[in-house]
Amino acid sequence: MIPLDDSYVTYCIYHTPFTDEQRKQFTKHQHKAKVDLHTMVKLKPIMSDAEIKRHLAEYDEQGFDDMPEWLQTELKARNLTFKKRAPTELEQWDTVSDAREHRIVNNEKILRDYQDKYIRGKSFSLIT
Repeated sequence: MIPLDDSYVTYCIYHTPFTDEQRKQFTKHQHKAKVDLHTMVKLKPIMSDAEIKRHLAEYDEQGFDDMPEWLQTELKARNLTFKKRAPTELEQWDTVSDAREHRIVNNEKILRDYQDKYIRGKSFSLIT
């Protein structure tokens, strides 16, 4: 048995059968509404993959969640492939210095860190 509370309401609808005349009136208005709807609404053409990629270029450095919803939906619906982007020189430098800092802070030094300290004179206390 289903418990009856405020969220569950039972409705009883009494419906008299349509007469043939009422049925004709209903279908006549329904057909007219379909015709009016098609003349009023202009459908937008489907975007090509090239157009999607062009719009995607506008949000180059942003994450997927930061893009507009319509673009997220288009990307989920399509099977687009992208070439890998090589990191820039600045990104490579940042990665190397971040990795060195992480190793020194967590006391996970490698041979290169000791070479930098004793041969090149780099300090473990100054992260550069």
